[in-house]
Amino acid sequence: MGHILDLPNEILAEIISLVRAVERASKYAKNKMSLVCWRLRYICHGYIFKKYTLDIRLPTWLVYERKVLPPGKPPKKWDIDLIRARIDHLRSKISSVRAIEVNDWGSEESRHDPHPPSEFDTPFPSAFIPELLATLKMLSHLRSIHIGTNHGDRLITLNDDLWDWVLQADPLTVKLEGLLIPPRVTFPASMSTLIIDGFTQMHKERLLPFIRPKHLELSYQFSYETPLPVYVPDYPELESITINADVLRVPADLKTPVFDFTRVPQAAVHLKLTFYVEYKMHIPRCWREFKKQVPSMFADDLTQYDVHRSEKCAATLIRKPFSDPDLDFNLDSDSSLRQEHIGGEEADEYEQRAMDAYYRARARYF
Repeated sequence: MGHILDLPNEILAEIISLVRAVERASKYAKNKMSLVCWRLRYICHGYIFKKYTLDIRLPTWLVYERKVLPPGKPPKKWDIDLIRARIDHLRSKISSVRAIEVNDWGSEESRHDPHPPSEFDTPFPSAFIPELLATLKMLSHLRSIHIGTNHGDRLITLNDDLWDWVLQADPLTVKLEGLLIPPRVTFPASMSTLIIDGFTQMHKERLLPFIRPKHLELSYQFSYETPLPVYVPDYPELESITINADVLRVPADLKTPVFDFTRVPQAAVHLKLTFYVEYKMHIPRCWREFKKQVPSMFADDLTQYDVHRSEKCAATLIRKPFSDPDLDFNLDSDSSLRQEHIGGEEADEYEQRAMDAYYRARARYF
């Protein structure tokens, strides 16, 4: 009788690739399979470490959200021994890595200190870059590079040598997270997707006018003080644009639209607009206000969009490309476009009554 380990590595790799994390118990199925024997360990590592996250320094709140961080938790302060241990771990998995994420949020205390930070308080200190690059340059066939830092109020310019490595690696996807910009507006030649997490007016003015990625993803930086940046894409190469933004503090008397995609009719558009509130009691009122205000946020005609309340405090708006009306972009091509920002007064009143009843019950028992 044959045994599964009698199969060649290519067949075993195909079988392992079919493992899906359907339930919590099977979430780390490939990790468990890698413990069976050295042969399965070698094959599974190609999937387990295909996307690798190297956390140099993280803030306290983010450290405890991480689930798998070999070896140990990333430091909050500059700890060269622990950082080198994490780099050594990356070096041992280099043959498997195809997507790399490198995060350095800098010293946690320095972000609240009004005085100028020292070199090792800032993210990606120059003195450490050669040691970091010695390992990163060993990586080959990278498809995605993600460089992240804190979402503070201090502009961080990437080190020249570190950005040169990104250009030489020539990935298909580049992601910049935080108030971070490259030292010069030169991007990898093969890059088709640019992701900016923490998009601000600075990114709009200093990056986007000079590059034309096919796919663009922008997560707007949340701010109590500064308004949302108004970015109007206008280049014909754009195939899709995805935007995540919190619009709770968009002024009610908005004079100029915040979103304008009229110049890119060929592009698929996907927006997730949130209105997160501190107390649940405000959700029904904020949803009703959002419904009234959302048409004024757009220069486009919203009848061309599928508008759907996807969460209690969020709405999703999707527009298909006009050039390909049958393209499935998270939308059933045979269904009519939902317009949930119009009508629905009875459902809104029911939600308000249910919320009022909930808080009356709480008042009685608490």
